[in-house]
Amino acid sequence: MDRRASTGWAPGGQKDQDTVGSKRSKVSFKQSFRQAIATKWIGPTNHRGSRVKAYAECGLSVTIPWDDALDVAQNHHAAARAFVEAQDQRSAAMGWGLSGWHGAYVSGSTAEGYVFVRVS
Repeated sequence: MDRRASTGWAPGGQKDQDTVGSKRSKVSFKQSFRQAIATKWIGPTNHRGSRVKAYAECGLSVTIPWDDALDVAQNHHAAARAFVEAQDQRSAAMGWGLSGWHGAYVSGSTAEGYVFVRVS
């Protein structure tokens, strides 16, 4: 399997309103959803199994357990989707509608994992 091949997915619509607080600073949706989503594999410990973490420069992140039924790329794609869904839930809880992270993405592998870049 060629890990460098780009693949795309589009989880839904978009919205670029309001401001969300993050660990690092206050960032507008316009700033945050134009950032790449990066993923990385986290090895097992004595208490937890392998995981995949999806994160963005704005400080938001989601970590999901590794699914042995999926291949490497599919696990990283699942983490990126979970990241987008988590931002939607966070946004809906604040009454903002969709989070703005929705759109079509292309991905590519890096030394640490995968990077997902929004193209629409």
